[in-house]
Amino acid sequence: MAAKKQTLKEIAYNFIKEKIIACEYAPNAFINEEMISNELNVSRTPIREALMRLEQEQLINILAKKGIMVCPLTPDLITSIFETRLLLEPYIIEHYGMYLDKNKLLEFKELYEGEYRKGKKEFYIDDDFHSFLYHCSKNAYLIRTLENTSVHNQRIRVYSGIKVFRVPFTYDEHLNIIKALLDKNYKLAADMMRDHIIKSRKNSLEKIFSS
Repeated sequence: MAAKKQTLKEIAYNFIKEKIIACEYAPNAFINEEMISNELNVSRTPIREALMRLEQEQLINILAKKGIMVCPLTPDLITSIFETRLLLEPYIIEHYGMYLDKNKLLEFKELYEGEYRKGKKEFYIDDDFHSFLYHCSKNAYLIRTLENTSVHNQRIRVYSGIKVFRVPFTYDEHLNIIKALLDKNYKLAADMMRDHIIKSRKNSLEKIFSS
C-alpha cells in the first residue's frame, strides 16, 4: 500500500518541530511565518495551522504584537518533564513489563552491548528504547503524555549536550534495566529506571544552567 501523502500542514508541522527539537530554532529564539514560508516554499496558511498545533504542544509561544517565540528551556520546565517521566515510566515497567516483547528486548540488549563495545558514542537509541517501554502499556493516555514528554526531552538532551556527555553511562543503565526485565524482575527494573531518570535530570540541569 502506498504511503499516505503528507498535507502541506503536516509538512510544515514536521519541519518546524524537527528544527525546534534539533535546536536549530533555539530556545527563546523568535521565528516568523515569512521566514518559514521562504524555507519551505509554501504559503503561510499551512504554516499558521502548524504553528497553532505546536503552541498547543508547548513548543512555541505566539505572542501578540511580538511574534512567535520558541519556548525557553527553564529549570521549571526541565524539572516538570523529568517529574512526569519519573512518575510514569517506572510505573509502566512495574505494571506492564510482563507484556514486553522478549525478542525486542534481546534486540535492544544486543545493540547496547555491541555498540558500546565498539565505542560508537554517537550511536543513540535512548528514544526508541523508552518508546518501546511505554507503548507496552496499551494505555493511550499514558502513551500520549509520554510521547509529548519525549519531544521535550529530546530538545533538552540536544541543547544540554547530554547526547554526547552521558551516552556511555546510559548504555550501562539501559542494559541493566533490560537484564532485569529479561529476568522478569519488574520491581528492580522500575527502580533502575527511576535512578536513571534522576541522574539524567541532574545532568541536564547541571549542563544547561551551570555557570
